[in-house]
Amino acid sequence: MKGWCLGLLLGVVAPPLAAAAPAAGSILFMTSQEWRQATAAEKTALAADFMRIFCAQPAMPPSALADCVDREPAGGVLFESALACVRRLAENP
Repeated sequence: MKGWCLGLLLGVVAPPLAAAAPAAGSILFMTSQEWRQATAAEKTALAADFMRIFCAQPAMPPSALADCVDREPAGGVLFESALACVRRLAENP
């Protein structure tokens, strides 16, 4: 009975959570091309996730990081671009 209830619960909860997750899951593993293909909502979610770990200013809006990364030249390593953006945004709030 417990297994059936757990399976039912996971079946109900897992699809909405999976649908909300960004395509690649993390800036750490995305390419610049994958970033450019992500929707604005996905970019903001990715930026918020990245900022929880790498940003010293929790008040910085994730949309500011997403916008900064969007302006970075294509072809670079996305992780390095995001770190550079966090530094720039922290220095010039």
